[in-house]
Amino acid sequence: VLGLLAGAFLLVMATRIPGDTLLIPWNPNLAVAPGLALVFVAWRIGLGEHRLLPLGAFLAVWCVGAHLGFVHLVATLVVWSLVSLVIARRRRPADERPQARRHVVAAAAVVLVRVAPRLGDWARHGDESNPARLGESLVPDDDEATVPMSEVMHVLRGDLDIPPAWSQSRLPYSIYILAAPDWSPIALIAVAGAAILAVRRRAAGGLTGMTMALTAVGTSARGMATINDDQLLIWYLLPPHIASIALYAFVAWSLTESVLSLLPSRARSGPTSPARIGSRQRALRAFVGVGAILTLAVAQWETPRFQYRMAETTADLAGPIIDRYESGEPVLLSAPVLIDGYLSQSLALRLDRAGIDVRVPVEQVFTYTSAIEITPGWEGTEIFVQFTEDEPDPPIAGATLIAQTVVRPLANFEGQIMSAWELPGTVSWDGETLRRE
Repeated sequence: VLGLLAGAFLLVMATRIPGDTLLIPWNPNLAVAPGLALVFVAWRIGLGEHRLLPLGAFLAVWCVGAHLGFVHLVATLVVWSLVSLVIARRRRPADERPQARRHVVAAAAVVLVRVAPRLGDWARHGDESNPARLGESLVPDDDEATVPMSEVMHVLRGDLDIPPAWSQSRLPYSIYILAAPDWSPIALIAVAGAAILAVRRRAAGGLTGMTMALTAVGTSARGMATINDDQLLIWYLLPPHIASIALYAFVAWSLTESVLSLLPSRARSGPTSPARIGSRQRALRAFVGVGAILTLAVAQWETPRFQYRMAETTADLAGPIIDRYESGEPVLLSAPVLIDGYLSQSLALRLDRAGIDVRVPVEQVFTYTSAIEITPGWEGTEIFVQFTEDEPDPPIAGATLIAQTVVRPLANFEGQIMSAWELPGTVSWDGETLRRE
C-alpha cells in the first residue's frame, strides 16, 4: 500500500507540473525517482535494516551527483537514518545485535567508487576542478542575490497544503504570474491526526516515517534560501516535492493501518472470526491501493496539457521579424528561458533557419546552444520577447512592437500574449558589458 501510494503520487506530479519537466533530459530529473526511493530506504535503515546501507549510500551519492539542489534533502535523510540506526541498535542487548560491519564497509566502498572520479578531478585541478567549483556554490555569497525567504515560504506552504503543490498545475511561488492560492493548515492537521493515532497503536514505524518526511520537507525548502540566485527555477522545487510525496504517502498509509487496527477490537463484541477480520483488512488495503491508482487516473484525465502549440505560436511571431530583417543581419534575442523557454528556443531556431544572425545573452546559453552565444565585439539590434496576460506594454521607452500572438493553453490561463519588441539603438558586447547606443 505504501509503495502504491508513493508511486501513484509521483506519477501525479509527473503529469501536473509545468513543461512535463520529468521528461526533459536535464540532470535534476534523474534524481526524482531515486530521491523518493532514498526516503523509504533511509526510513527502513533508521528502523534497524542495516542491510540497506549500501543501497542507501548509492542513492544518496547519485542524487547529489545529479544536482546540488538535493544536498539538503540527502543530508537530512542520511543523518536521520544513521542516528536512528545507532539508537535502534543500542536499544537491543549486545548479544542480540546483528553484525552490521560488512554492510557498513560495503556502503563505504560504494561511496568511494562513486566519488573517486571527482576526487581525481580535485587532486589534478585543485581550485579549478568541478568539485571545487561545486563546493563554492554551496556557500552563500553575500555579494550575490539569493532566493527570498518569502518565496521559500510559498514553496513550504505549497508542499504542505491540500491539494499539495506537486499535484497542481499552479506553481507554489509568486515570482512568476502563477502564484500559489491561500494556504490552509488542513494537511498539517491530517499529519497530526495520523501521528496521534500511530502513537495510540504504538506504531513506531509510521510515526518515524511521517516525522522524517516532514523534517525533510522543511530542510529541503529551507535549503533553497542558500541558492545564489534571485529567482526560483522549476528544478529547485523537486527535493521538497519528493519529501512531500513521501509525507503524504506515509500519512495515508498510517491512517489506513489505524483504521485496520480498529477492526479486531470491534470483532471482540461479536462472533467475527480471525479469518473474516483478515479478509476485511486485505479488502481495505486493496481499496486504498485501487484508490491510489484511481487518483492517478483522475489526475491524468483532468491535467491541463502544457502544449504551447510552438509551431503555430512561433510562426506567427517569427514571420514579421523575418520580414523586418535581412538575411545575415545581427539580432540579439532576449527572451524568457524558464516557464516559457520552449517558445523562446523555438523562436530562436526559426530566426536562425531564416538566415538571421541570431544571438542570445551569455547567461542564457545553457538553454540554447553555444553556437548562438553572443561573442565579444558583436554588435546589432536587440529583440525583447515578453509574456503578458493582457495587451503588452513597451519594455522600455522607444521600443517598437514588431509582432504579437496568443499562446493557448498555458497552465491555468485561457491565454497569454507573447510579443516581440525591437529595442531602440544598437547594442554591443565587449565580453563583460552589454552597451546600448
